[in-house]
Amino acid sequence: MPVPQRDPPQMTHPPRSSAQAGHLTIWRAAAPSASSATPVDAARDALHLAGDAMGAARARPAAPAWYAPARGLLFAAAFELLLGPWTDQAPFLAAGLLAVLAFLGVHAAVVSRGGVITMPGGTIGQRVLRQLIPAAAFGSGWLMAIPFGQAGGAVASAVLGGAALWAVTVREEGEARS
Repeated sequence: MPVPQRDPPQMTHPPRSSAQAGHLTIWRAAAPSASSATPVDAARDALHLAGDAMGAARARPAAPAWYAPARGLLFAAAFELLLGPWTDQAPFLAAGLLAVLAFLGVHAAVVSRGGVITMPGGTIGQRVLRQLIPAAAFGSGWLMAIPFGQAGGAVASAVLGGAALWAVTVREEGEARS
C-alpha cells in the first residue's frame, strides 16, 4: 500500500500594511508557491519570519538557578585537576577530563533550552570583554605560582577563573531576563 504524501507545514502571518489588510500571506516551509507576490514581498516576509525567530529565541525559558554555580565550579574543578603538578596520576587526569565533559554537557544542555541556541547580545567589543573577565582572573591566579609553585598557581587560577565565570554567567542571565 503506498504511503500518502503530506504537504510541508504551512506558516501564516498577519498583514503588515494597510495594502495587505484583506488577506494573509501563506508560505510553504519548503519554498514559496508560484503564485507568490513580487520578490520584494517575499523578501519582506522572509525578514518578518527572521524577526519572529529572533523573538522566539529571546523569549526562551530562564536558565536554571544551578547553571551559574555549576559552570563556575566545574570550570574550577577541571582546570585545577588538569593543570596542577598531579596530572601524571591517572585518577586526577580522569577526574579532570570528567569535569571537562560535565562542564560541556551542562553548557550544551542549558544554552539550547527552549530548542533555540542564540548568540549573546551586545556589540562584539562587549562580548569579548565579558569573555576576557574570566580569562584575566584565571591568568592572574597564576601569579600565586611564584610563591607557592605550580600547585598554588593551579588552585588559585582555577578558583579565580571559576568565580569570575560564575559571576559573569549570573550577570549575563540577569541581563537576558531584563
